[in-house]
Amino acid sequence: MDSSTPAPATVLIVDDDPGLVRLMGKAVRREGFVAASASSGETAIDWLAGHQVDLMLLDMKLPDMTGSNLLGHLEKMERSVPFIVITGQGDERLAVEMMRGGALDYLVKDAQFLEFLPAVVNRALTQLDRQKRLEVAEQEVKRQHAFSSSVLEASGAIMVIADAAGRLVQWNQACEKTTGWSGDEMRGKQIWDMVRSPEEVAPAAGLAREIIAAPGPREHEGSLLTRSGERRLITWSITTLRNPQGEVEFIIASGIDITERKRLEEEVLEISGRERRRMGQDLHDGVCQVLGGIDMLAKVLAQKLARKAPAEAGEANAICGYVRQAMTEARALARGLSPVELETNGLMAALQELAASTEKLFNVTCEFHCSPPVLMADNVRATHLYRIAQEAIHNAIKHGHASHIVLRLAANGEDMALSITDNGSGFPANPEPSKGMGLRSMRYRAGGIGGMLEIQPVEPQGTRVICRFLSQAGG
Repeated sequence: MDSSTPAPATVLIVDDDPGLVRLMGKAVRREGFVAASASSGETAIDWLAGHQVDLMLLDMKLPDMTGSNLLGHLEKMERSVPFIVITGQGDERLAVEMMRGGALDYLVKDAQFLEFLPAVVNRALTQLDRQKRLEVAEQEVKRQHAFSSSVLEASGAIMVIADAAGRLVQWNQACEKTTGWSGDEMRGKQIWDMVRSPEEVAPAAGLAREIIAAPGPREHEGSLLTRSGERRLITWSITTLRNPQGEVEFIIASGIDITERKRLEEEVLEISGRERRRMGQDLHDGVCQVLGGIDMLAKVLAQKLARKAPAEAGEANAICGYVRQAMTEARALARGLSPVELETNGLMAALQELAASTEKLFNVTCEFHCSPPVLMADNVRATHLYRIAQEAIHNAIKHGHASHIVLRLAANGEDMALSITDNGSGFPANPEPSKGMGLRSMRYRAGGIGGMLEIQPVEPQGTRVICRFLSQAGG
């Protein structure tokens, strides 16, 4: 027999009527099954102690015990055997009770008994086979679920699963640890309830709808509000799981808490900015003052030489010119290193000078508009905004070949925006950071002040870079 072919089922016939047992055995074997027999309860118990059986045909009245007693002995032996009850006419009520006790079916010893026997045995064995396959499938599902759950929990990342309606189905221990909310508390709630911040709920709900409407992997950065009220910044990788019909069944999001990393990045930016400002201050207050002193001494020397040695006086005046040129370049370097702090009018004055110097250096039209005035006491944030404007202007001229640029600083209550609009050739649809567009630098700085960077096309041509932020950095 081929090892891949399943062995035929074995049927044990327990009855004390030898003639009937022989006829029942023939009927069972004709169906392709193996038939065995026992004429008493003790014989059946001994046989079952050393053999495996798929189905038992059990007469309720045996010479040494009842069918119920035999089943009790098998239960003590922990040998659960599927069985069909065989009973005499008039005992149908007993057969029904046995059905309630676990019998698969029953047969009455009447004129049609042997005619019905094959169909009843086949039906019972088919039912048993279906149950076995179902149990195997359930065990496999449990195994896969246990494996998936283990992977979900072992991952150091935050893992969140939601259904197609955006309702939370599961999240792992990392998410519970980060947020302080258990999976049981959040299960069934909308995925955007995780943020629980009024200004972020609508964008989060919109993102979930976009993912369902146009499935595909995507990246997203957003925040979670913990049980204690702390806001954690999370970078998400989001994908979907579809059913065989192609419909989205689940949204799967893997997140990494970058709150501490962002704080460190902001500290690095602040330290870098502080060092640049210190260097600018040293240039302004130190080198420029020394150069100013040299210029005054050279002027006095030139005046003295003018009366005694006119030729040497000319050389002294030339030295004065070089010193003044060095002072101009040193002041320009100082403004570049600390463009905001050294100006009495802060960011507005720095942007106005940036526009003016852009016109001189690149021979383009560059305007700055700010009405009403926007005051900013935080020099670090102001410097980041200045660098964003500086990078956007550089991109507009170098890559977009713009001839007209407009800087605009505006405020509407707590909402503030810096925009740089040009008439260049436009920003690439998929800019590559390696191509020197400075996009990553601008986004980095915008994120560093709690803002958001947008890049929009302008009709008929051109680009608008907008940094939106709050007048005070969010917590």
